[in-house]
Amino acid sequence: MRLLHSYIPLFKGDFFIYGCILCCIFSKTLFVLSRGNTPKVRGILMKHAGTWEQSLPTRVQEGAVQFKEPDINKFAIIANGIACGIFIVGLIFIFLSGAEYNFWGIIASLLVLVPHEFLHAIWMKGDVLMYTNIKRGILFVISTEDCTKGQFIWMSLFSTLIFGFLPLLIFIINPEMSFFAWLGVLSISMGAGDFCNIYFAITQIPKNALTFLSGFHSYWYIPEE
Repeated sequence: MRLLHSYIPLFKGDFFIYGCILCCIFSKTLFVLSRGNTPKVRGILMKHAGTWEQSLPTRVQEGAVQFKEPDINKFAIIANGIACGIFIVGLIFIFLSGAEYNFWGIIASLLVLVPHEFLHAIWMKGDVLMYTNIKRGILFVISTEDCTKGQFIWMSLFSTLIFGFLPLLIFIINPEMSFFAWLGVLSISMGAGDFCNIYFAITQIPKNALTFLSGFHSYWYIPEE
């Protein structure tokens, strides 16, 4: 109990500051959505995986090219390997910076897993479905509507910017806020799958192409003028 009390004052102060920042970001996002300047989500359905590979929404598009990406089992191994690598590097950074262990930062990184996916979803067009596969450590959202290369990269990166890089920046500015160090490092490591998708997009999608999701895979095509 004494240990818990020692964390509460720091947790409250950190949480208040970060909460204010998030409120500003979400207010701006909702304002943009209300003006119709960015794709608006019509609905988000939380769905347990089960036989999810058979139930994922699909789309047929003439001339579409599938991303050169591994199957789900290899993708999960690669993403989890990258996540472990990022976490180890982040852990070294935390201890070299002198930050203390922060229980609440670790808990917060777990609590933002679902909000992480919702931040992806707000940049997707049409209906968005959310799927989970606990055994493979996968949680993701999907929409089969088109988006540009830039939109795809931004959508993939946005959640990790908010829950990962922003908290880490706050910690760098104020090293006493160890809550943000742990939240940032863990959230960045959990974005490993998104980093893989960004890499595939940068290296494979042509400049004037559109991309979309179908099943577990991503595709791109050149629209007719």
